[in-house]
Amino acid sequence: MTGAAQTRHVDDLIAAGDLAAAYDEAMRAIGDGESTGRLRYLAVLALARMGAADQARAAYDRLDIAAIGDVDALSLNARLLKDAAIAASPAQAANAFLAAASAYKAVWEKTGDPYPGANAATLFRLAGDKAQSIRLAEELKNLPSVVAPGSYYEYATRAEVLLNLDDPEGAAGTLAAAGSLAAGNHGARATTRKQLARLAQSLGLDTARTAQLLAPLAGGTVIHFCGRMFASDPQAETMLAAAIEAELGKLNVIAGYGALACGADILIAEALLKRGAELHVVLASSPQAFAETSVLPGGPKWRARYEACLKAASSLRIVGDDSYAGHPSSFGFSTEIAIGLAIIRARNLALPARQITIDDRDPDEGNGVAGATVDVSRWQEAGFRTIRIEPPALVKPSFKAKGQPDRNLPERKALSLLFADFAGFTGLPEKSLPDFWEKVLGAAAAALDAQGAHTVYRNTWGDACFAAFDNPEAAARAALAFQEQLAGVWQIPEGSGMRISLHHGLTFHGEDPVLQRQSIYGREVSRAARIEPITPPGAIYVSEFFAAACAGQSDTPFRFGYVGRLPLPKKFGDERLYRLTRARN
Repeated sequence: MTGAAQTRHVDDLIAAGDLAAAYDEAMRAIGDGESTGRLRYLAVLALARMGAADQARAAYDRLDIAAIGDVDALSLNARLLKDAAIAASPAQAANAFLAAASAYKAVWEKTGDPYPGANAATLFRLAGDKAQSIRLAEELKNLPSVVAPGSYYEYATRAEVLLNLDDPEGAAGTLAAAGSLAAGNHGARATTRKQLARLAQSLGLDTARTAQLLAPLAGGTVIHFCGRMFASDPQAETMLAAAIEAELGKLNVIAGYGALACGADILIAEALLKRGAELHVVLASSPQAFAETSVLPGGPKWRARYEACLKAASSLRIVGDDSYAGHPSSFGFSTEIAIGLAIIRARNLALPARQITIDDRDPDEGNGVAGATVDVSRWQEAGFRTIRIEPPALVKPSFKAKGQPDRNLPERKALSLLFADFAGFTGLPEKSLPDFWEKVLGAAAAALDAQGAHTVYRNTWGDACFAAFDNPEAAARAALAFQEQLAGVWQIPEGSGMRISLHHGLTFHGEDPVLQRQSIYGREVSRAARIEPITPPGAIYVSEFFAAACAGQSDTPFRFGYVGRLPLPKKFGDERLYRLTRARN
């Protein structure tokens, strides 16, 4: 792929809102020597749009974005200041918004581009300086646009100017004209909606009026999909396909996350692809093993359709081991991850998230771990709506496919896993070790104790801790509390600090033959341990699976700043990692 093609690809991913993929692709190209200004800019923009404010600021400096010197690069610095202002405490917000407004105003004065000027006017308004906001908007109102006439950005900028002039009717008319433009640029439309929603709130517009104002910029819906497996039935499939297509159209679905089992999954996946929406597949095992356990039992006609969906999918994630390909725990876990990824994508784009299921409400279906009933319950527990399509009478699959894995395997359970290790421990003087033992490990114990019964396992050796939790939010709370308490009880030497990693995965439970007590083990425990050594001192790094599991909780109070796809030690492959912090505002 040429440099220009790589840049277009990253631009397209950002427009679609697939921001982690955009950053990964940009950094891969930069690492290969394709370090154009636009590519560097897009890498930082992807981080900023994900809400990874600290990482975006560091990348802005590291990639020398300011040296690019164009309006986009200079505005991005101001945008990062705006993000900091939005996250600031009420006592600090006004000054932070003024700093961001001044930065945007300086870009406007330097370039003459109305886009940073309109941003400056909005931020002066949010800072409480209404007079300056109106003065700037008046100047901008009659200036010719330097962007392409009739473009989405021209209309969006003009609408922002009019709203700053207390003219919501004029802004609404301009946005109506913008509504048909940049329909596929979900990222740009999301950014505009967020900006104008804040401005409308500062003007005193109520929720209903704001929704009416922003209606032309509606961006569609992200879905999780699931449902019954069933044997091939052309007549029933024709009826269901029509119903699925109607629901996807009503919701204006732009992306869907789920598996590809025979029956409901494949029908919904085909409908997504037919309408040009993205298909993101999450499988419990390798494609071949999944076909044996979950596709071929419905009949041979599903195989080609399954493979066609896989080939056309925008992404494929395999979350389990083939030796457990047919086990309910694998299917339940893959659904948990697919649900979280769908919610993350919807939040990145400020879009609604829905679940579509083909479900006949069979009371005998499911086992409490996996199946359509469980999938629907999990989604609704996260606080989201399900759209149920009632199927006609369906024939259940015949689970006698060749190579069907053994379901009578030792049970596993999805747990959230914490590893902590003090960088620089071996350099501490001997006399300080009793104090370390009491205060640092004491802080760890307090953080684990605070989670009560959610802490299901704990262990320690030297300066290291390992703990497991039955809930990802409990693990996140414990990790943050540990870091925060540590800062108050221990003078951390320069270059040292506690490194904490979090991962979410399926684990075994059993008696440790050496310790002669219950323990937790498995490959995912090892994966969690591999993340900790590459975590910077004082930080908390989490896996994508952990971030997804947290997103699947209702109203999670955490922020996950994307770090990138990093190689893990001991040949554990690459892992998408995030930095965990509290949601500041």
